Amino acid sequence: MARQTPVTSPASSTAPSQSLLSPASVFKLVPTTPLQTTAPPRPGALPADPDELFTRYTIAEVKTRQLQLRADAEAKQEELRVMVGERYRDLLQASTSIVLLSKSAQRVHDALEEIKGAISSHEHMKLPTHAADASKGDNHLDTLQALSAHVKLLLDAPEHLWRLIEREKFFQAAWLFLLARVVHQALVQDDDQDDDSWINRGIDVMEQFPIVQRQWETISHFRTQIIHKATLSLRSFEKSTEDTCATMLTLHILDARPLTETLTMYFTQRTRMLNTFLNKSADIPHLEVSGSASGLAPQRAAENRASLQRALEIISRTVVTAREIFSSPAEGDRPLAVRALEHIQAESPSTEDDFPSELLLDTLSLLSTLPSSSYLQILPPSIKSYKPYVDLESQSSTVSPAAVAEALDRWFQQSTASLQTAFQKWLSGLETVTQVWNLRTFIHKWLGDSSHLTAEDRDVLGDAIDEAVSGRILAIWKAILVKSGQAFTDKLVVVVPTSEIQHSLVAQLYHPPAVPSLPPPGSGPAVFIGPFHKYSSALSHQLDGRTEILDSVLESLEAPAEAIWQDLRRIELADQEKKLAKQLRQQYRVAADELCSEILSTLKDLTEKVVDASGTVSNTESQKLLSRLLLELSTTSSFIYNVEPDESMSKAFKASTLELFNHVISCWKERIIGALASNYLTQSPLSQTRDAETTLSPTEVLMNCLHTLSTSLFSLGLAQSPMRLDVVALGSLVSFCASISKGNELPQNSYSAPAIFDLAMLHTILLTWQGQDCADQRLDEAISSLDARLASLAKSSIFSEREMKAAARNLLMRTQMVLPALLPSPSTVVLKDSSSDKASDKSLAALLPYGVPATDTQFHPVFSVAKPSSRFTLLNVEQ
Repeated sequence: MARQTPVTSPASSTAPSQSLLSPASVFKLVPTTPLQTTAPPRPGALPADPDELFTRYTIAEVKTRQLQLRADAEAKQEELRVMVGERYRDLLQASTSIVLLSKSAQRVHDALEEIKGAISSHEHMKLPTHAADASKGDNHLDTLQALSAHVKLLLDAPEHLWRLIEREKFFQAAWLFLLARVVHQALVQDDDQDDDSWINRGIDVMEQFPIVQRQWETISHFRTQIIHKATLSLRSFEKSTEDTCATMLTLHILDARPLTETLTMYFTQRTRMLNTFLNKSADIPHLEVSGSASGLAPQRAAENRASLQRALEIISRTVVTAREIFSSPAEGDRPLAVRALEHIQAESPSTEDDFPSELLLDTLSLLSTLPSSSYLQILPPSIKSYKPYVDLESQSSTVSPAAVAEALDRWFQQSTASLQTAFQKWLSGLETVTQVWNLRTFIHKWLGDSSHLTAEDRDVLGDAIDEAVSGRILAIWKAILVKSGQAFTDKLVVVVPTSEIQHSLVAQLYHPPAVPSLPPPGSGPAVFIGPFHKYSSALSHQLDGRTEILDSVLESLEAPAEAIWQDLRRIELADQEKKLAKQLRQQYRVAADELCSEILSTLKDLTEKVVDASGTVSNTESQKLLSRLLLELSTTSSFIYNVEPDESMSKAFKASTLELFNHVISCWKERIIGALASNYLTQSPLSQTRDAETTLSPTEVLMNCLHTLSTSLFSLGLAQSPMRLDVVALGSLVSFCASISKGNELPQNSYSAPAIFDLAMLHTILLTWQGQDCADQRLDEAISSLDARLASLAKSSIFSEREMKAAARNLLMRTQMVLPALLPSPSTVVLKDSSSDKASDKSLAALLPYGVPATDTQFHPVFSVAKPSSRFTLLNVEQ
């Protein structure tokens, strides 16, 4: 069976109602021929009669033929399926094309019939009975030329409108659109009573020239485009005042918006643009200024400065432009918008010298910019003199000064608030007061030089900027103070020395700071500055009596306070009006007072812990370190002066730290004096009966106790405060004398000469404190008590009281360098009989202020020292 192709009848191809061929129709196109045909049978074909079939063939052969025929049928069916699958898309496309061709042919047929009818109607028109004269022919030619000029304007308008819109010349575009509307109305008017109408001239524009209406339908859509684009262009603050005024006039004459509503729209668009810019700038992620990223701080500051400057330009130019357009520049003058509207309605061009050229527009100048400007000159005078109508007496064409001022003030306040909020976010990225203040200085300079705002407006913006700046500066200072207080607390908790060498002033004096190494050859002066300042600072701290641990604790408070103090001084010098500096100082003092209160609370808690702890070595050293810290904070430390809290807080801080110092020293004295007095009463001859000795010399245990007390006083680190050291030394000495005087009262014959001489030595040392500023009633009571005991004990001694006191004074001259802390300041007191009249002894007066001892008398050492070796006689052997 041969493969057949689908056949489409001609009738079906031309029928307009048939659109697509369905799959069923496709199958109908394929012919289905029955088995029985009129054609002669092929050789070997099976007979059509079943009886004949079963007669000629066996059942097996019939079944074989049946399977063969079934296989052939299935193969043909598969072939048909493949054919339909490949051809179906082509059939669909062909059917669609046929339908389209049918429709097009029908339209062409209809158009031809319309043309045929028109020709037939013109053939039956009555021709004029008289011949047209030459003048009427000229008139008809002029009419056709005028008509062509009108149509030409409508044809050229769309392209020129697009160009004007793209160049943002919305005022010219609106004028051209209104002119095109007037031309269209002039073409479509059909007043039979008017002699100049096109109907009376023999032309039916609507019927004969349908292009006029279609072209106007194209032009009419430009109205919404011009209004929309002009409205959006109000967001551009970089435009000149003349261009912005022209855009507002476009909305006024094209959209019939009153000037008051136009001003409101102007502010609305500028608000959207400002908010968009502020939100976009606020969403920019800022990099953290820490570690390796600290070099990006100048870049961030520059970005913030650029963003703030642009925001200020938006606000300032918006306000200045609105004032120039809607406000009178001087008394009696008219706003620019009103003058522009007056120029539109004026009979002659404006003669004002200062009138902007962008607003000097008329129909003739507009037509001259069109492609066929020379041809358009044949338009009638009514078209060439066209002007948009503006009612100058209407309320919609004027804006009262009060309404302008109110709208300006309201928008300016809202914009300033939005700017202040965004500026606060921008400032959060700046980490130093210098960066914030430099930005503030730049903005104030820009406001004064480039903003063109009034003094009142500049003050409002400046106050908003200053408020945000002061808030950020206070936040930076508060963060510094909080960090400083936390660092101080952490160091106090961690720093608990375990040996005296860690904070001993004596040990520090013998460990000078390392001298900085020389830089490489050819290095500039800047290389020397850093190491030199570091070495100079270490020397200054060493001379001030600060150990490394003490300085590290105090530095955590003093360095931030000094940085804040420098910031305040810089602000006070830069702020000419001192308004912002005064406000910052008042607000900052609250945070400074909180820090001082926090530090006092920390010191009180630490003092209670140290004082209540057991008398271990580390605790004793902690008391010394704490006492030195408290004394520094109450006297010489720069922290309380630089942090500058309230005056009452400053006084309370000094008084509280001094009170804590006295408390720590009192506990220290009680502990050290108790230990020394117990040691003395246990080992001295005051509690032992001994034979009288013939040598006037104090006991070794007393001298060891006095030397230990003197060394302990120096270990407190009070050498830089002589007056404070004198007070502590005198109090310690009086307490020691009172402690050993509380020993058991023994009979007079039980005291030996050295024991009595100990009292005389103490008596002599106490006498050196008489007349000092730190002397008090306790000193007089101690001296009187020792006088009484010496007088009583001298009765049973082989030495008189006078001899013992004289020997004690001589011993004091010999031991004054060993017990320096137990003696008052050498510049105020010198013993009257402490030096001889020899000229050679006067040179030692500066080193031995309490007298130069005689060298020709025998002296017995009061301390146990090792005897020098006979082999190394010149070798000094320390105890």
